[in-house]
Amino acid sequence: MSAGTYHGAAMCRSGFQSQSVFSLITLMCASWLLAGCATETRVVRQKPWFAGLPDAQGDTAVIGMDGAFRSAAFEAAEDNLVTVNPDKTKTLTAKNGRHLMIHIYNTMMEYDRELFTNQVLSEKTKVEFRERGRDPREAFDMLLKQENDIVTLFNLMPQGERTPGFLLEPQGSGVFRVQVRTRKAATLKLVGLDMIMERGNWKLRWFVPGRGGEER
Repeated sequence: MSAGTYHGAAMCRSGFQSQSVFSLITLMCASWLLAGCATETRVVRQKPWFAGLPDAQGDTAVIGMDGAFRSAAFEAAEDNLVTVNPDKTKTLTAKNGRHLMIHIYNTMMEYDRELFTNQVLSEKTKVEFRERGRDPREAFDMLLKQENDIVTLFNLMPQGERTPGFLLEPQGSGVFRVQVRTRKAATLKLVGLDMIMERGNWKLRWFVPGRGGEER
């Protein structure tokens, strides 16, 4: 099935544009409950979709389409996305969607809640958490529950917005979306991610829930 086959009527772009992150979170949580995700165990690390990167780690075989995950000539070399500072802290660079996806994946694999919250999650999303009396670090815990679904999504768009058939879709207020719009979307619990440029790097606004977790 071609990634370029669009089904706009089924996945209308405007459906999520006016919703806050917490509206998307509500939809995601409903999918978890319907699918029984609350008791789901964490996945094994047998799917590093960005296999071949110099700093990629993993002790099991790579699964996925051969050659689909090779890097392109982006704005920053993929072996320079993490800078270790003299004080041992890390500075992340994300100049495109793929870079952001790599940071999401790595922080989840390394259980690095603080790095995710400080440098991957957008300030706009953190403000929404605080306005509702929530700790922004809860976002990391919420996404860990959907680790399988996140990796499934990333496997479908390994180059982010530069994956053939995908677009960077403006959502307003500086937010852009990368979304699966093929028939495959009907089976996915997550169909895309929203990201926003902050201080020269892309940050995660939130993921776009699909209908794959709903009861039929």
